[in-house]
Amino acid sequence: MPDRPKRVAAIHDLSGFGRCSLSVILPTLSVMGVQVCPVPTTVFSTHTGGLGSVEQRDLSDFTLPCLEHYRRLGLEFECVYSGFLSSQEQIDHCLKFFSTYQDALAVVDPVMGDNGEVYATYTPEMCTRMRELCEIADIITQNTTEAAILLDRDPASAPQNETEAQEWLHALHSRYGAQVGSAVRFIGVPKTIDNDLCLT
Repeated sequence: MPDRPKRVAAIHDLSGFGRCSLSVILPTLSVMGVQVCPVPTTVFSTHTGGLGSVEQRDLSDFTLPCLEHYRRLGLEFECVYSGFLSSQEQIDHCLKFFSTYQDALAVVDPVMGDNGEVYATYTPEMCTRMRELCEIADIITQNTTEAAILLDRDPASAPQNETEAQEWLHALHSRYGAQVGSAVRFIGVPKTIDNDLCLT
């Protein structure tokens, strides 16, 4: 273990209003003694759940130069943690982050949809490319909708009982865990629990 605090490169979006993504990751991991180095992929005026249209600024031109700067500084990370990505280019940049820090814990939140629907910002090509990140992950924090997408199933489908849930987990491990030869951990996360959703 390093003498310094453990470092996480958090490649996520930042919402001005709403408890999600970097606004939650920064304080949560910081209070655990982890140094979070945010790499914002997109800036939103608010989160995208139930508040109508939002203002968005894509930062695809920032991710790779940020990585190059970290490399020049000789910074090391114990974890690389990716979340919402706004372009295929950012997926390429995340793959570069993961390959640069191969000894770091690779955590992928495949932010593609929720409640049985794919997010409007995600094309079929983006969903396919997201599988590339999941194939090299140590931990994947998908919700049920995203698990279905990762398994090429109907996003609106979901396990109906424990037996089906086990089948989904085995399928996820066969598709992703087997790729890296490790016991990849899959953590189901309902995305709405960290959002200030209306009437929630």
